[in-house]
This record gives sequence, structure tokens and C-alpha cells, in this order.
Amino acid sequence: METQVPAIERLISGLLRRSGRRNASLRIVKRFFLEYKRDLFAHLRREETLTFPYVQEVCLLFRHPKRRSRKGILHSYSMSQYEEEHNNVDEKINDLQNILLMYIKGEYDEDICNAIIFELFRLEKDIRDHTRIEDHIMKPMVAEMEKTLKLHTA
Repeated sequence: METQVPAIERLISGLLRRSGRRNASLRIVKRFFLEYKRDLFAHLRREETLTFPYVQEVCLLFRHPKRRSRKGILHSYSMSQYEEEHNNVDEKINDLQNILLMYIKGEYDEDICNAIIFELFRLEKDIRDHTRIEDHIMKPMVAEMEKTLKLHTA
């Protein structure tokens, strides 16, 4: 949020400046990226404000079962809800890479375009790692803790 995404945004803005306003496909790239940025940041903020505090609370309760939870989050959230709401934010990066690789036409600075593609690949790898940790470590671990603690049982 603080380094890679702003760097890519600066590269895209530089590509537009160096390529002129005549290239409509580059304006589409910028719009697409800004939409992706909005979705990614909303996804990450939701995890930071809801999912991760929930996970921390479940872990604390699991380690100290006699502890009383002071957070209402245990009753208003669950890993099954997280899974229903969770979306993979890495698919749009691949779409943007494909647009840059296959559909950009007209005059544009190829060096900047290549730099953008490289940075998108780096971001994609980081997002994939993030998603893999959530899907294969966090979700199953917390779901098992929920089951052991008998949270969210009818």
C-alpha cells in the first residue's frame, strides 16, 4: 500500500505523460489500475480492521480458554463469513498485465511499459503469497480453533 502500488501508479502516470494524450488505450490502463487499487486497498483495510482482530481474539481465547472475550467480534464474525466475503485480488493484476502485453497500441514509451509489467509481476507475487498464507494457513487454523472453542455452533 505504501510502496509498490504508488510506484506502479507513478509509472503509469509517467507512461501517459511521455506517450501523450492521443493513446486512449493507456487511459484505459490507468482507469483499470485505479479501480484495482481501490479494490485492493478496501480488501486490505477490511482485513486489518475486521479479519485480523478477529483472528487475534480467537487465538487469545484458544490459548487461554478461561479468559472471557471482551470483544463482540467473536459473535459477529467467523471464518466462514470471511470465506464467503473474501475475494482474490490477484486476478485483476493478471488482466492488467495482459492488457499491457497484448492490447496497447499506438505510440508509447516501451521502457516505462516494461517497468510497469515488471512491477505488476512483483506485486502479483506478493498478493499470491498473501492469499496463499490466508487460504492454507490462517483460514484452516482459525476454523479449527473455532470448532474446538465451539464458536458459531447452532
